[in-house]
Amino acid sequence: MVVSGLRDRIERRHLVLVGLAVLVALAGCAGGTGNGTETPANSTTPNETPTDSIDESESDLPQNASIDNYTAGESLESELTPAEELSVSGDQVASDARTAIETVGAYRLTGNSTLRTQSNNVDQSQEITRETRVNLEQSRLASNQTVSFSGQTIDQATYIVDGTLYQRSEQFVRQYNSEWVKQDISENVSEVFRTSDRLALYERMLDNGSVSLEGAQQVDGADTYRLQVRTDSTSFADVFGLPSDSVSDVAMVTTLWVDTESSTVVRAEGALEIVTTLQGQPAVVSGTFTEQFEYTTIDVSLPEEAGTAVEIGTNESAG
Repeated sequence: MVVSGLRDRIERRHLVLVGLAVLVALAGCAGGTGNGTETPANSTTPNETPTDSIDESESDLPQNASIDNYTAGESLESELTPAEELSVSGDQVASDARTAIETVGAYRLTGNSTLRTQSNNVDQSQEITRETRVNLEQSRLASNQTVSFSGQTIDQATYIVDGTLYQRSEQFVRQYNSEWVKQDISENVSEVFRTSDRLALYERMLDNGSVSLEGAQQVDGADTYRLQVRTDSTSFADVFGLPSDSVSDVAMVTTLWVDTESSTVVRAEGALEIVTTLQGQPAVVSGTFTEQFEYTTIDVSLPEEAGTAVEIGTNESAG
């Protein structure tokens, strides 16, 4: 995973990269290019390929995004109490969850996701597992993830410490002769966290999506309300701060399990499908994700080996 940390760079990246960002722990960051390789912050992206010559009628791919076949909570053993038996509304649960998110100072996230990219007779899949620690009070973040694809496995790491973005991957060695690279984001730390903080992403979803209360359910012994949030093409652009014309067609559903006492999000699951273009060809990006949250004291320290990181970018205005 590669993080630019700058809004203007994020907006120029192709929608398929944003699709991966939805699925990985650091939402809003630009991810892999669909084949497991990495795109450094200053390199080109598929968005720069002209798309005017596309004839979508020649493609067998779907023309409209859909997640109708996805069902959340299938791995949970506890029964769902129907919403009509509860004395609370979906709007109230959503409001309480937003308030709780704003008061969180630190959290740990663990999760996994799948990503499938179909384009130009190519069908590529990735499996991603990650663990992310976030200290919002200190503007520090540490995320480690493993990406598996085509029989290969890549371990990656991202750190935000003291106004600098650090990233580690063996993919960097070919270009930078170092597994570690870094970028000064001191003037844009708040913007980076806006696009990197998973809970902040869910807050924006609650603000912009269509919310409904599905019921109440136990998760790991905790009593929770189960909220469904549907995000269409317009609200997807709003959530990720993208130009509205950058989205072809998006269907996304996110289920949040909200603690009935603290109103904190303890679990999240979701599915996404984007019908768009990739390198001038019709493409479909789809995936699912599952995440668990733990609220505890978090200490984020930079690994000693990050001291060898190569500077790859300069601070720029977020635009």
